[in-house]
This record gives sequence, C-alpha cells and structure tokens, in this order.
Amino acid sequence: MAVFTIKNLTFTYPARSKAALQNVNLTVNSGQFIVICGKSGSGKSTLLRQFKTALVPNGSIDGEIFFNGRSLKSVLQREQAQKIGFVMQNPDSQIVTDKVWHELVFGLESLRENKETIRLRAAEIAGFFGMQDWFDKNVNILSGGQKQILNLASVMMLQPQVLILDEPTSRLDPIAAGEFLETVKRINRELGTTIIMVEHRLEEVFAYADRIAVMDEGRIIINDIPQKAAEKLAKIGSRMFAAMPVPVRVYAELAEDSIGQNFACPLHIKDGRLWLSEIFDTATTQITQLPPNLASNTEKSGENKHEGKRYDSLRNINLNSRKPAVQLKNVWFRYEKDGHDIIKDFSLDIYSSEFFAVVGGNGAGKTTLLRLIIGINKAYRGKVKINEDSETAVRVALLPQDPQTVFVESTLRKDLMLTLDDIEREKRRSGSRKSEGALTAADKEAKLFEVARITDTEKLLDVHPYDLSGGEQQRAALAKLLLSNPDIILLDEPTKGIDNYFKQKLAGILKDLCKQGKTVIVVSHDTEFCAEYADRCAMIFNGRMMTCAAPREFFSGNGFYTTAANKMSRHIFKNAVTPRDIAELVRANMHNCEEDIKGTDEPPVAGYDLRADEKSAKTAEKQGIERVKGQDENENLAEISKLLKTLISSVMIMLTVAAAFAGIFFMNDRKYYTVSFVIVILAMIPFFLSFERKKPRTGEVMIVAVLTAIAVAGRAIFFMTPNFKPVSAIAIITGIYLGPQSGFLVGAMSGFVSDFFFGQGPWTPWQMCAFGMVGLFAGLFGKSGKIRTNRTAVTVLGTILTFFVYGGIVDLWTIFGFYEKPTFTAAAAVYTAAMPFNIIHAASSAVFLYFMLNPMKEKLERIKLKYGLGFAKETCL
Repeated sequence: MAVFTIKNLTFTYPARSKAALQNVNLTVNSGQFIVICGKSGSGKSTLLRQFKTALVPNGSIDGEIFFNGRSLKSVLQREQAQKIGFVMQNPDSQIVTDKVWHELVFGLESLRENKETIRLRAAEIAGFFGMQDWFDKNVNILSGGQKQILNLASVMMLQPQVLILDEPTSRLDPIAAGEFLETVKRINRELGTTIIMVEHRLEEVFAYADRIAVMDEGRIIINDIPQKAAEKLAKIGSRMFAAMPVPVRVYAELAEDSIGQNFACPLHIKDGRLWLSEIFDTATTQITQLPPNLASNTEKSGENKHEGKRYDSLRNINLNSRKPAVQLKNVWFRYEKDGHDIIKDFSLDIYSSEFFAVVGGNGAGKTTLLRLIIGINKAYRGKVKINEDSETAVRVALLPQDPQTVFVESTLRKDLMLTLDDIEREKRRSGSRKSEGALTAADKEAKLFEVARITDTEKLLDVHPYDLSGGEQQRAALAKLLLSNPDIILLDEPTKGIDNYFKQKLAGILKDLCKQGKTVIVVSHDTEFCAEYADRCAMIFNGRMMTCAAPREFFSGNGFYTTAANKMSRHIFKNAVTPRDIAELVRANMHNCEEDIKGTDEPPVAGYDLRADEKSAKTAEKQGIERVKGQDENENLAEISKLLKTLISSVMIMLTVAAAFAGIFFMNDRKYYTVSFVIVILAMIPFFLSFERKKPRTGEVMIVAVLTAIAVAGRAIFFMTPNFKPVSAIAIITGIYLGPQSGFLVGAMSGFVSDFFFGQGPWTPWQMCAFGMVGLFAGLFGKSGKIRTNRTAVTVLGTILTFFVYGGIVDLWTIFGFYEKPTFTAAAAVYTAAMPFNIIHAASSAVFLYFMLNPMKEKLERIKLKYGLGFAKETCL
C-alpha cells in the first residue's frame, strides 16, 4: 500500500526563476525505508517539507501529493501531526520545554490526550529508547546525541505512521550518529514505521535502505535498490558516487584492474570485510601496511614502489623545519567561576602551513578550543600564543558551527561586498595601503566572483543567506571567510551538510591555503575527511588531549573512533584508513596473483517489484477520484462556516453599539466598568475571528508572536519615560507591511501582555483595542501600496494615528471609568488634560517609526516573500 504518492510535483520559491523541484514522481510504500541523497542544494530538504503541509515553504506548487490515497491538502493538521513525524537537523531547534519528560509528553498534551495514555506511552518510549537514567534531567545538560534521541522519542510518542528525518546526524559525532541511526533502523524493523530520510552519511543506512532516491537539480535521477543505485551512479559518472559507502567505492576502484569482480559488490562494512577475506582466501598477504607519515620537506614526495606496483602514501611533512603558529601551554578554562573545567591542562603546538584536525565527541571541548585560539574566550590559567615570532599582525578568522551567524546583509552579494569594504577600512586605519591605491569597484567585483567560483556560490549571490540550504550556507560562509584573507583559519564542522563532491573541493581549497603559508585548524566529526586530508589529527576527551599523530597512525590505532575503511580492512591490513589505502594495498598484494582468485556465483540481490509502485499509484489515483465528492462536501461546509463567522462578527458589532446605549440610558452607577469592558471585548472579537478565519499558517502566527514580543520588550525598556513607548510604532509597521489583521493582533496582544508587567485593570481591554485599532488603520492605509515606500509619509501617518486613534480610545476609558454619567463637558476636560500625554506618545511613535521603519521593512518584506504573507489573502472582516 502506498503511504505517499507524489505526482508531477514542481515547486518554485518566490523570486526564483528556477524550480527547486522539477516534475518529481515518487511512491513510498508502507513500511519502506527510503534514503534520499544528493548534492547540497539539489532539493532534498525542499522535497521532505512537501510531505507535511505545516512545513511547506511559500512558493508556487504544481502537481499533487497523496497521503494514504487522499490529497495531502485535505488531511487535517491534527491527523498530520499524529501520523507524520518530522525530525530536523539541529537537535536544539526542535526542543521546546525544559525537562526530558516534559518534552516527551508535550505533543500528546497539545493534542489533549488523556493522562493515562500519556503516562503509559511515556513509560514505553523511555524503555524503548533507553532514557530511564535521564528521564527527569534538564534538556540543557544533555549531549547532542541525547537531544536528537529525545527529538526522535518525542515524535514517536505520537505513534506516527511515517517518520521523516532531515539529515538528523549532521551535528553528531560518529559514535552518537551510529547509535541514532541504529535506533531509526530498529523503529523501522520492529514497529514497521515508514522511514523517509535525507542523509549524507550513507555508511550506516545505505545497505539497510529499501530504496535509494538520488536527486540532482531538483529531479530524482535514480530511484532503485541500493546496489542498482550505486551501479547506475558509477555508470553515468555522477559526482554523487563519491558519497557511496567505502566498500562500494573500493569495489568500483578495483574494478579497473578486474580485482574482486567475481564477488557481489559489498554494501556495508560487514560485507566489505567478507569480500576482502574472499579475495585473499587463497592468496598470501605479503604487504600488510603502508609506510607511515615519514618526514619530508615536501608534501607527497613522489612514487613509492613495492613489488613493481605504485601506491601513494598520505601527506609526508617535516614539522621540525616549521615554526609554531599556535601554541597552547597548560591551558585551563571554564565558563563560570564556580563551574567545571571545559579545557584541562591543555598543551599543543600547531605549526605554520599545517592542516590540523581536531576530533572528539559532542561536548568534549573542541569548539571551546577554537574560541580560546581566536580570543573569544580567555584561559584562567596557562597561555595561548599566536605566531609569537611574527613581526606583523596576524589575522585569525573563525567559521562557526552555525554559518547563519556570520551573515548580516539581505543578499550574499551584499554580504561579501561588505567584507571587502571592512577589509579596506581596516587597512586604511592601519596605514598599510599608503603606497597602494585602494581597490576599485571592478577589483572588488573580480575578487567577489573569484571566491564565488571557488566555493560554487555564483548562482546564489542574489539570494538571502538565510534562504539557502544548510550546505549552501556552509559554502557561502566559507566564501566570506576566504575574502577576509586570514593567516590562521579556524573551521568548526566545515563539512556539515555539504555533499562529498564539495568536500573534495573544500579539501583542495584548504590545502592550497596551506601551501600559501596559511594555517588551517579544523574541528570535525567527519573522520573520513580528516583521515584523507589532514596533516595531523588530535583527539579531545573531557577537555584533555588524548593523542595527536599523523592520520594513518592516529586512526589505525583507534578501535571505535576511526574510519569506515579502517574498520573494513584492519583484519587484513594494519594501517589502511582511506578507500585509496585499501585499493593500493590490494593492488600491491595482487601483483602476479590474480590467477589464484577463485570466484563464486554472485548471490541474488533482494529485488523490488517496480510494478508494485505502478499498482500503488493507480490505486491512489482511483481513491483520489472517489473522494472528490467528499471533498466537495467539505468545501460546502467550509463556506457555511465562513458565512457563520461573518454573521457572528456582524452581531458582535451591533451588540457593541447596544451595550453602549444600555450603559448610557439604563445604568447610572459604577456598573459602567462592566459595560465598558463588554463593549471593548465585543469590538475585538470580530477581528480575532477574521484572523482565525484565514487559517493562518505557522509562519504567520510565528511572526505575529515575535513582533508582539518585540513590542512588549520595547515598552518594558522605556517604562521610566511615561507614554514614550514603541508599541504603537510596531503595530503600525506590522499593519502597513503585513496587513490590517496582523497589525491589529500585534497591537492588541502587545497591550494585553505588557499590562502584566505594568498592572492589569479594567482599562486593559481599552488599551488593547486602542493599540489594535492603530495597527488596523495603518494596515488599511498600507493596502494602497503608495505609503509603504515613503518613510516620511509613514512617520506622519503614525503620528496622527497614535494621537487621534490611540488617544481617542484610551481617553474614552477615562470618561466612562470616572464619570457616572458622561457629559460633553466632562469629555472635553478629559481630552484637554490628556493632550500633553498624547503628544508625547505621538512624538515617540514618530521617533520610533523614523528610525525603525527601514530595517524592519526590509526584514518584513523578506518574511512576506518567504511565508507568503500579504494583502492578497487579507479581508478585514
């Protein structure tokens, strides 16, 4: 049975000419394990987000997605929340509570499940995932692996039919990643949950997957069983073949010499070990290890020959001839005075022109080490020295683990150009360019495009950095770092989220920098990358350096924290740590020995019936047609609901007027407090109903909540200056750029929440209404489109609205709240006495609007584009 059926799906992001997904067709059957792979920016994450409507990004969509035979659009959000689970890349981005057990029960509590069911499921899940020992702990003390297990467990609490995972191990160390992926396999194997996973680490999941879908340029170019997918990638010469598991790559490389081809292609380490054993079953292994990293004044000193066959050794360098670029001597560091030490008695010399890699588990202290080197953190004991013998200033640059933190402009082009401008200003201040002319605009453009070419970001220059995929952001951040031309380069997880092809290109970039005299220090969980390209590797555990050696010596000495190639071959070879090492050792040993190999019949590969996909697709189509009538009925019910809400809104408006007359003519005592409260509440209900009738998406609710928080915080900051507050200004900006309903909500909710800090009372509903109406009227004026482009016009409009609308409504509360029988004379007195306060408030709105409008406008316009907000979907009532 098909769980998901995608038919001719095309998706294009706003303001993009090229589609992110192009005519995608895919069927996912119940219980299958599907792995989606492809280079960075190929559309993998975009495709995953189509499987759940709450996560679908804004853009134009053609085609259809069916879930259990129904159009996904017709599946209610509650049903999607229960049946379709989603685990994201960043372990911290999905956690919303403070304790482990709170996080587990959050989903079921949100769905209003009964307590008995919640307790039972929590106990089951804790046992299944082995969480008993940290069930009551705070989430902020968990390791990265534990946090990701917690995210997975929280999703599984809902017992989903489908589990979708978007690169869930990208921020985990190899051991934690292996444990996580084993848990995912167990969920599929024991619970029958359908798994759809995007993953760059294919060693652990490739062989287990039922199907591999390879994406390129928004298309699925291969959709087959793992072995066939690997064969097709090799046949077409796809650069994605570099992402295949080590056994597959070694098998393909030795195929050039017709070695080992009488056996089936191994897909995982266990099969790879057996395959190597079968190759050498009747042959004598004469060469069991490659030469160690011997001292040499050049990298890769030339050919090494043995038994007439050439093989390459890894980097051979002589560190004794180089000066230390970074020296740490007995360094101790802790983040809090009474906290525990993160770095403990740490000593290390890193040399100029060296490519140095640091590995270790999550929380071992690797990132802290980089922060000590660049000077963000200061050791409380010991010394950190940077190029102590250098006579010139040394530039140190850090590429942080989260690349988003380095971007400050609205497009990558502007961000890179800003970097060049900053460098120019710094050089002028230091006087280093007195004898040189400054870079011209053409020179800057040339530098920018050269760096963009090197980092494969030419097509991304006019895109907002936050709208790039994780791998694209990593490349863009690297481009920014390269432009700054640092002497010492610190990279925190630089291979996270990027495809294997660009890993190779990144390695080439870093090696070239080392040849130019730069020092490169990389912190990484990617053991394969470090083994292949680093000059030396160090392992940190619990804040201490456990060992430091050349890659071949380092990884061949580890039992668990090592490469897949070493795990696959160490029962035969002593120090092979890369696929190339294995291939070269096999070739060296097989020289004049090929005739001794006796092949066996290739075992049949577990097949997959392609016709099943076709049958499932036809079944889904028939089911979709049969449900058309039911969908029409749902649409009719929706129309009735819409008319009913409009009727309620109209009745509320009439009751508002009736309540005012009732108060004036029939109540002559202090009951007018109650009447005034009823009036304002009745007036606000239609607007809240109007917003809810739109069925706002998560992005819209999120931005309203964020703007409300900003307004509340602004009012709290300026609490000492009476009536000088930015709430009206923020409501006005929201209304103008996001529409009248959003403007009303931000204003009203800001008044409600901020009054918790300044004192609630019967005036609160009036104040909510006043702030809300300011945002509403601003939105009505903003609909014309003319006022949005003129800061002066917005400032004048905001001043008028704040003075007359806010002041007029709030002063009414004073009249109705303090006079038993309001009169025109009383009203005139109140408005006259309040005028100075209203002038101050209006002036404060003018100040805030004038200085806040442009930066907030830029961000809100982007948010409108990203989440599909705006006036096209707005109706006032």
